[in-house]
This record gives sequence, structure tokens and C-alpha cells, in this order.
Amino acid sequence: MITHTCVFRLRHAGGSAEEAAFVAAALELAAIAGVRNLDVVRQTSPKAPYSHCLTMEFATQADYDSYMAHPDHVAFTRDRWDREVTAFMILDYEPLGRQPVPRPRPGAAPVAGRTTTGTSR
Repeated sequence: MITHTCVFRLRHAGGSAEEAAFVAAALELAAIAGVRNLDVVRQTSPKAPYSHCLTMEFATQADYDSYMAHPDHVAFTRDRWDREVTAFMILDYEPLGRQPVPRPRPGAAPVAGRTTTGTSR
């Protein structure tokens, strides 16, 4: 699996009609074969240099490569991204592993070594 992440600064103000149109156009990329879990979010912290983030997942490198060359993606990049994004960083990752964090279920005994608030004893 590949997670494609684009953090960017959008030229338009948050909550504007222009922002909404850009987001709507970005969400249409989900129709491209191989795109999974597409999400566009707006930054809430004034500390970050980017105003938005777009993420999506691909099951395989072939799906990712196909997306990158797809005419709809190329057109979005040319017609929207290049004109409406003022700065960006793109990160593409594949997972190396994940260890789930044990969470107590209501009514279940606490996890050994943890109190019910999740702090060490």
C-alpha cells in the first residue's frame, strides 16, 4: 500500500467559494481507478506553513503509477493545482508495520501495567 500525501498552501481563503471549488475538484480524483480513501482537510493550527492536506491510498505501485499518468490527474494538476497552490510538499509512503495500541473496553479489566486512565503505575 502507498499513502500519497500532499500538504499545501492554497491561494484562497478558508471558507471561500474558491476553496470549496478547489476541494470539490480534488475530490473528483477519487473516481480514478486505484484511488482509495481520498481525503482533503484544512489546517487548524496557525503554527503550520501549509493550509491544507490531501491524502489518498493505493494498493500497489502500479495503481499509483497509473494515477500519476491518468489524464484527469494531469489535467487537475495543470488546471487547478499549478494555478491555485502557492507552496506544497508531497510525501509518498509505504507502511513498514503498525502495532495496535491496546484500548480497554468498557467493563473490561485494565491492561497490565496501566491504570484505567492509561498512565503508568
